[in-house]
Amino acid sequence: MSDRPDAIRIEILNDVGRSVVDADAEWKKLASGFAWAEGPVYLTSSDCLIFSDIPGDAMHKWSEGVGLETFRKPSNFTNGNCLDKIGRLVSCEHKGRSVTRTDLTTMKVNVVVDHHDGKPFNSPNDVVVKSDGSIFFTDPDYGCQINEGHGKMPEQAGNYVYCVLPGTSVAIPVITDMLRPNGLCFSPDESLLYVADSGAARYPKNHEKCQIEFNWSDPHHVRVYDIVNGHETRNSRLFKTIETIPDGIRTDVQGNLYVSTFQGVEVYSPSGTPLCIIHAPNKTANCSFGGPDNTTLYLTSLDTVWSVKCNIKGSV
Repeated sequence: MSDRPDAIRIEILNDVGRSVVDADAEWKKLASGFAWAEGPVYLTSSDCLIFSDIPGDAMHKWSEGVGLETFRKPSNFTNGNCLDKIGRLVSCEHKGRSVTRTDLTTMKVNVVVDHHDGKPFNSPNDVVVKSDGSIFFTDPDYGCQINEGHGKMPEQAGNYVYCVLPGTSVAIPVITDMLRPNGLCFSPDESLLYVADSGAARYPKNHEKCQIEFNWSDPHHVRVYDIVNGHETRNSRLFKTIETIPDGIRTDVQGNLYVSTFQGVEVYSPSGTPLCIIHAPNKTANCSFGGPDNTTLYLTSLDTVWSVKCNIKGSV
């Protein structure tokens, strides 16, 4: 492993952690110079990575042969991204206070949903799509900041997790008891929904400054829910309290959970046992699996995008 000061350091915590990633695993610095990189998603069809730079109001594309390109600018301060099951890009837009869907052939962007109960969302943050086409997304107030979104006060009664059923444009609240739901993902069989609550990280109430504040008595953990009847959540329980702030999360095919934090990416077994930590030079906002065999883990770490080769495939 490189001894450069900006190199990713991998800390193996036990024997199971060695099956996840090697301590000297291959890593790459793909691109840098962003304000706050977020929402990585790998496009198998074009062998490239799409990601957001929220304060930069841009989305970028990186590929091995070409390098860095602008994908969309302005981007309505897009945050999280994922693909649906027919290869369309589903995104959370802070400024538009909406979830959108992009046809990657025509590049036409359509709004899936932008309100609940007659009021605009706070600022949709992260999104996942089930195999049946149901869209689940989180709606905290982070994108209400003027330089990360629309600069207006929230109008919803709380920060909820919503579901949009296939063929509809109605957002159904499925989790209403979190402070600031952030990253989310399913277990490989989609029977469980994991949601990160980053409530300990907050902004001033006037939403005019993008200067984060911390209250460590507020949540900084990941919760897990059973999924029943396709989209309903049951049996809320604590999965893991994170020492710093949890953000984006993903699972691999064995059900291990990858949590983006201020340390980098912390990896836990399905029972919550710490397996390893992929230490990044800066706070890591999100991560996502991709590459030709789906074993490359992409990290958006403040101003830089990294990739690390793992030993296990991602679940999506």
